[in-house]
This record gives sequence, C-alpha cells and structure tokens, in this order.
Amino acid sequence: MENNMIIAIDLGTSHSRVVAGTPAPDKPYGLNILFYADMNSQGMRRGAVYNKDEVGKVVSNLLLAADKKLNSTKKRPAKSAIVVNIGGTGFTSSILKKSLPLYGQPVTTRTLTAIEKMAQEDKQSYLIEEDILHTSVISYSIDNEPSTDDVLNRSGNTLEAKFLCICGKKKNVSSIIGSFPQKSVPTNIYTSASAKALVSLSPAQRRNGVALVDMGGGTTSIAVFYRDALQYEISVPIGSDTITHDIAVGFEISDADAERIKCGVGIVGEQEAKNTYMVKLPSGESLEFSGAKLNFIIRARVEEIGAYVYTAIQEAIKRGCPRDLKIALAGGGAKLHGVDKIIQSQTELETMFASPIGIGSLNAEEVGKYAGAIGMASIWVRENDVPQEEQPTLKFAEEVEPAVKAQQPQDPAESAKASEQDRAPEQPAAKQETKKHEMEAEANKKEGEAHNSWFKNTIKVIGKSFNNMMDDDFNSK
Repeated sequence: MENNMIIAIDLGTSHSRVVAGTPAPDKPYGLNILFYADMNSQGMRRGAVYNKDEVGKVVSNLLLAADKKLNSTKKRPAKSAIVVNIGGTGFTSSILKKSLPLYGQPVTTRTLTAIEKMAQEDKQSYLIEEDILHTSVISYSIDNEPSTDDVLNRSGNTLEAKFLCICGKKKNVSSIIGSFPQKSVPTNIYTSASAKALVSLSPAQRRNGVALVDMGGGTTSIAVFYRDALQYEISVPIGSDTITHDIAVGFEISDADAERIKCGVGIVGEQEAKNTYMVKLPSGESLEFSGAKLNFIIRARVEEIGAYVYTAIQEAIKRGCPRDLKIALAGGGAKLHGVDKIIQSQTELETMFASPIGIGSLNAEEVGKYAGAIGMASIWVRENDVPQEEQPTLKFAEEVEPAVKAQQPQDPAESAKASEQDRAPEQPAAKQETKKHEMEAEANKKEGEAHNSWFKNTIKVIGKSFNNMMDDDFNSK
C-alpha cells in the first residue's frame, strides 16, 4: 500500500483543510504527511452543505493545491484515494446486537466477518432515509459471558456481538459527494469527531473511557470511547460561531467585531466581571461594555453546550460506559477562556484539553488544527491494509478540475483506443492456471454455501436501533 496517496478533506463551517500523505507504519498515525493546507469555508452551515457550488469551489481549490505541490516535488504516487467528513445532524449513531450459533465450534475470522455482514444487512434493510457509513464492534460475548480479550479460537454455543452503526442521512451524503469534481469522488465518508479522536486522544484514554468534545465553528461534536472502541457519537448544531453571533446581537455590532471581543476578553472571573471594558473597533470607534453582560451572553451559550454534553454522556453510560468518564476538549471553541470550568461544573466530570503529538513538520498545535483530516487518512490506512492490487484507484492529478468548470466530453476514438491499450492480450500459457483458479473458486463457493446453511434462519435481532435522541430538539433550533 506504500504507493497509494490518501487525500483527506475536512469540511468545516468556518475552515476547510486538506492533508495528503502516504502510509507509513513506522510514523505516528501511520502516515507520512507530504502536504497540508487550509482555507476559509464557503457554502457550509452548521457542519452541513447548503450550497454545493460554493463548497465545490473550496474542494477543487484544495485538491488542486495539493496536486500542484505534490507534482512539483515529484512525490505524487499514481494511485490516490480521497476521503471526506460528515458532521452536524447529517449522521446518527445507533446500537445493533446480533447473535450467531457456534455449536461448540471455535470462533474464526470468517465467523466474525459473517456476523458483521449480517449486522450491516439487517440495519440497511429497514433504513429509508439513511445509509450505513460504518459499522464497528463495541463488544463480543460468548454464551452471555462478555469477552475483554480477543474472541478468536474461543469455543461456545452462541456468539453475540454489539455494534455501533454510524448512518449518514442520504440527503447530506448526496450533497457532500455532489460537491466534488466528477473524477474525484470520495472513496469513504467519516464522521468528524471519531476521526479527530484518533489523533487527539491517547490509546490509554480511549481504553479507560473518555468523551472527546470538539467545539467547532458551527457544531459541537461528541465522541465517547471505552475499551478502545467508539461507543457513542453525536453532533449538535451549536459552536463558537453561535457565541460570536450572540455577542453581536447583544452589543449591536458586527460579527467580526464580536469575534474580536470574544477572543480578546471572553469569559472572565466573578471579580473581573464587575469591571467595565473599552475596546477600540477597526472603524475607529470605541465600544464600552460591562464584563457582567459579556459573561452572561457567553456563559448562557456554553452552558447550553454543556447540557448537550451531559446528555450525550448519560446516553453513553446507559450503553455500558463507566460513570467516571473523562472529558477532553478540542477545537477552536475550546480555546475560549474558562470554557473547561463550565463544562466540568455541569457534567461533574474531570475535564481536560486534548493533547495530540506532533508529526513530521507539524507541531502539536498544528496537528490539533488538522486533526480531522489526519484522523480520516489514518483510519483509511487502517481499514485498507490489504495488498496493493486490492486498493481503490482514483486518477487524481491531471484529471482534477474545479467544480465550477464544465466537464469536457472524451473523444470516443481516444476512449476506444485507450480501452484497447488497457485490455491485456490472452496468454495461452495461462489457461491451465486460470482453470485451476476457477476450480478453487467453485470449491470455496460450495464451502461458503455449506457454512451459510449451518446457521440459516437462526439469526434474530435482539436489540433495536436507537434514534438520535436529540434530533427533534436540534431541528427546532
């Protein structure tokens, strides 16, 4: 897989970022980062695409910037995969349980693959407006005895598995894919918080129990981990931009001036809140305001975010997470002075700041900034650790065009000529080898049919999907 390029694009409400790299097992996050860049977002609102043309311009500019840089350094591999994130209320997470009879036989990799496939098919069978993006195992048990270790080669009568299903709303997924140039369609879509968690949290944190609270511009995403598995994930349409807008309305100033006040003063202590502040605006005018009023505006919104965090953690506890979860804050909104104290006060849980490590030319702070893109690329590398010929292939460099430009039709003659060149001539000497492969495939097929008949009609759903418990509340805002 070393010859593959991974292009990860993190579409945010305020900023969009791209990271390009190649697999590198010996480096942090399994990546050799060759290029990274960011730009202001357009066409995004609360983590969702609302103007595909505007988002398309941003995506195309990021792709072309990466392509230009990699071509100039002659580091661009021939094969590329593109991944992107989904956020806001564009996805839901739910629990699904499946069971499989073992009849005293040991668990094999084929057994685990079969039960995961059944979970995906069962979930997809009753989804109408959603598609499954990812299905990950939360835990296994054999004969009702939870397993804390690998279940491979263990024997029993029944294997039970609990899955977390991340489902993307079809409308949101379609909007994201439609924002990309036709020749650069994403191969995978990941959720923002779970991608950032891989970079922002340590293995020990994910194992012992932690909730990553990523405070972005338009949304706040919460991903809860325990025993190194994602247990619950949700995103609420409130972020640091919401606080800025509240200040602008409260002081009757522009959002740009409100942002300066938020970042310059922010939340202050009770004693400092009694002071009067004077801020000189770019227009030359001076704005005088009380610290108490600013505190009231900011705290009200941060406390609302804290309430959502508390509710999400309670849901995770219901799903089996420990009550002494830790909270790790990340994202631009987490830099607001005093926000950690408010979150800790509302949840009564230890609250800290996420601490990613540096990689290559990126220091720890920059890694935090690009955590979403780095995390998505890293997850893709882990999920696609297969032989080179099995990797998805995307022509990237010369075929990427800005989304605002019309796609040029291909000359039929050239297309036919290329097709002839790509078609490999028949090799007489390979006929016997081909026949051998066909016989092996037929034997494997019969073996698979026998295995399927072994547990046919014995599978029964013992759990049900949990709907996003706060969808109605979010949609009403």
